[in-house]
Amino acid sequence: MKKRILIIAIVTALLLSACTMGKKTGSGNANKDLKDDIASEEAVKLTKEEYKQLREKLCNGEEADLPKMFDLRDYNLVTPVKNQGQYGICWAYAAISAMESNALIMGFGEYDLSEYHIGYLAYNDPNGGFSSQGASDGWLGVGGFNEYSIAPFMRGYAPASENKYPSDDVQRKLSADAINDNVLNGDSSYFVQASKKDEIKRFIIEYGAVTACVDAGSWYMDESGNRTDIRMSPYFNFDTNAVYSSMTSVDHMVTVIGWDDNYSEDNFKIKPDGPGAWICKNSWGNGFGDCGYFYLSYYDGVVNPGKEWCVYITAPKDSYDYQYQYDGGYGAYEIERTTGVAMAFTAVEDQTLTGLKIYPKTNINHKFNEAKATVEIYRNVESMKNLETAEKLYSAQTLLKYAGYQTIELNEGVNVNKDDVIYVVVTFDNELTYRLDASTGIATKDDNDAKLNFKLVSLANPGETFIKVGDNDWEDCVVKRPDSSLCMKVMACTGHDREVYHRFKK
Repeated sequence: MKKRILIIAIVTALLLSACTMGKKTGSGNANKDLKDDIASEEAVKLTKEEYKQLREKLCNGEEADLPKMFDLRDYNLVTPVKNQGQYGICWAYAAISAMESNALIMGFGEYDLSEYHIGYLAYNDPNGGFSSQGASDGWLGVGGFNEYSIAPFMRGYAPASENKYPSDDVQRKLSADAINDNVLNGDSSYFVQASKKDEIKRFIIEYGAVTACVDAGSWYMDESGNRTDIRMSPYFNFDTNAVYSSMTSVDHMVTVIGWDDNYSEDNFKIKPDGPGAWICKNSWGNGFGDCGYFYLSYYDGVVNPGKEWCVYITAPKDSYDYQYQYDGGYGAYEIERTTGVAMAFTAVEDQTLTGLKIYPKTNINHKFNEAKATVEIYRNVESMKNLETAEKLYSAQTLLKYAGYQTIELNEGVNVNKDDVIYVVVTFDNELTYRLDASTGIATKDDNDAKLNFKLVSLANPGETFIKVGDNDWEDCVVKRPDSSLCMKVMACTGHDREVYHRFKK
């Protein structure tokens, strides 16, 4: 096949034009209890037992009818509303809200996690590997996307406890120990197109709150685009706290915690094309909307295939002891037609390998095709061209259903010895778009064009990360792109014959 590599540099979209999300603070009518009064009478709430049975079916991959109405608050699977204040870190608040919800669903308990900690580590490495400079209010005013939270989450740096890193004390620098204070591990961060209603519903039932981008700026605009009081907005109904606009721009992140398929069009000032709304949790305190919540129409302009929402799946702190990694986790480049990725590392001690993390993404058309992934682990590898001569320690297949930085659990642990050179190779039966980090990038603050410099924590050396595109031979990622690092990680537990953590017990 003719060699053709299409590399999409999304640094511009991801780093250059990181929007200042959530700079506004708002107030609303907290006396309206929309959850009980406006919810459609036709919808029937699931009992706790019915919800449990439905979730078990979905987690097992079975087909099941989804309810017309669902609200995680009915099952105590949402943590309290918080207030981001004057800082543009709604992206961190949304991600942390999703993680807290997931921890409840997974049975790990109720956590109050730190938005400041994960936000700081997205922009700043206490060890000096990357830093933010230049903006008057630093990283707190630049904004971010899901990728910014995914980076420290999947690196194993976050989330940490709010009690240790209070988010109301944001004017301090963190010490190097901050990267070791996570109270949960990052398992996966699946992306889903905002227009895929049933898939989002399944994610909420299985994994909890989902982060979503919205156009909060329109809530303070009149039809001519001039700023107005939210009570006068044609897009935000102050009486029902229902949002509908045809505009597709985004400037804020929230979490979606449920839905109502029969939510009436009459609840919106401008009638959408049909009924139905997402129930959203904001980060502007209990004074906004319905005690911090609002309804987003299924037909809003931000609910379209070009927008991606995200679910964060947590794991216990002791799910692994060590993680081999070369990337920061942002994923600034995308390589299409990828058919394989590989990573080589030297074992630091006698260990049991338990899993790996990979970062497939949707393609340029915002689509993700399912792919069967074959995972192989080798020792004594001479070269990537001669894997058949190496000692194969493990081989298994799994199905990749979603885009996003995600864990592949090994069926059983693989024992390795200190100083073993190990190659973990993943090949796909379908061509995928795959993420690479950039070694440097720039984020621009919209209001004064101040800049933040990004430098990743570490980069791979030649001979440590590889990628295969189409039918071409394996290529060394660093040789191919000296400014990049393959997004891939391998987890391990200290000692031999350690049990593998499985998200769902097999």
